Amino acid sequence: MAFPETRWSIVRRAAGKPSVETQAALEELCGAWSEPVFAFVRRRVSSREQAEDITQDFFAHIISGQLLSRASEETGRFRSFLLHALRCFLADQHDFYQAKKRGGGRIIIPIDTAELQPMQGVTPETEFDRRWVRSLLRRCLDQLAGEYAGSRRKLFEVLSDQLDAPEQRGTKQIAHELGMTDGAVRVALHRMKMRLGELIRREIADTLPPGASIDDELGQLKRILENS
Repeated sequence: MAFPETRWSIVRRAAGKPSVETQAALEELCGAWSEPVFAFVRRRVSSREQAEDITQDFFAHIISGQLLSRASEETGRFRSFLLHALRCFLADQHDFYQAKKRGGGRIIIPIDTAELQPMQGVTPETEFDRRWVRSLLRRCLDQLAGEYAGSRRKLFEVLSDQLDAPEQRGTKQIAHELGMTDGAVRVALHRMKMRLGELIRREIADTLPPGASIDDELGQLKRILENS
């Protein structure tokens, strides 16, 4: 099975010399982080339109500069690196930010601003982490769905609603719907949950420095979700 590239390998490729591969890596990297970046900016500015413009300009800043070449697994979490860069960008925005028409040859990053409403009484940093966790889970679910293509697609569609359930419930009805035994459905659901856990752990590991505890990071992300 061919696994997707890790976040850090994408960062390294995005920081390379201009090429079709570099452009593709930049688009993937920026797309993966657009939601948390927008969420952070939105808590710092007065209007949604300004937040969208600043978010696009931040990614244009990344694409046109040498910022990614300074990112390394040895420096810590990529999430922390990007958040620090974003803070610096906002602090300096009066020097280079101007309201522009969207376009001008830049990569336009799709930003989903409707799905997750900002929470009241939380800091921009918390909102950044909250959106990042949701984005990470969505990517993992998309990867899992891709592994259940073809004849197994129906199985994923029916069982995916059960993935966040602490216990396996209602499997007899699902078994009847799928034409499977209850035991087979329980085994399939268990394997699906295990695989999703593997994908989540790998995504987390890909953003951490060497030697960092995946379990500690996973615990922190669970707390973020519980408080969302």
